[in-house]
Amino acid sequence: MIALKPAMGFDFKTDYEGLSLDSREMWFLPLERVGAPNFLGLRVGIQGLQPEKRSDVLNAVLMMLDTGLGERRAATEIQHIEVALLPSSPESHGYIELPELPEYLVWKRRKMMS
Repeated sequence: MIALKPAMGFDFKTDYEGLSLDSREMWFLPLERVGAPNFLGLRVGIQGLQPEKRSDVLNAVLMMLDTGLGERRAATEIQHIEVALLPSSPESHGYIELPELPEYLVWKRRKMMS
């Protein structure tokens, strides 16, 4: 049996390949796929994202999602992850603060069941 990382929530900072990311300053935009109600993708908005760092930032975000949600939940409930420059007014573009992701996943699961 392989032990998977448990959920730790999104109240932490991480350093990866010279990058420093704070989960409390990150936002996500839910992405859906027409005709696939169980599909969930996330566009994670990062302040000051530099295009040449996109790959490293994506790897850091993947690790942060594993930590925040737990490895099993991150792997089974999210099918696609991408990173993008955070808009200046994230809420007006439909973004949600990353620490609210666990509650969003519960809401989405309930919505699919009804």
